[in-house]
Amino acid sequence: MRSTTRPITVARVTILALALTLTGCTKQQIGQATGGALGGYLGSTVGGNETTRLITTAAGALAGSFLGGAIGSTMDDVDRMRAGQALESAPTGTATSWQNPDSGRSY
Repeated sequence: MRSTTRPITVARVTILALALTLTGCTKQQIGQATGGALGGYLGSTVGGNETTRLITTAAGALAGSFLGGAIGSTMDDVDRMRAGQALESAPTGTATSWQNPDSGRSY
């Protein structure tokens, strides 16, 4: 019975990540939400009885949120590093910018 709900859950997480991206959330916030949702789902598949399942779901959501946020913030650091490189390579007194080719965000 679980195998029929899994594609729906993966689709919901994918839709959540896409919605957060379109609403202008930072990469860290997207990572936290996506990691929390996936961690909660994975935790819910581990517990034996209802109490254990509740505990593993909460633990999975917290761990996933923490890891997803850490990964997302690292990605933001990379964007800042690339923008800094663009500024360093420009001649003094000239305006410059950098655009992430994947996300389209400009800095």
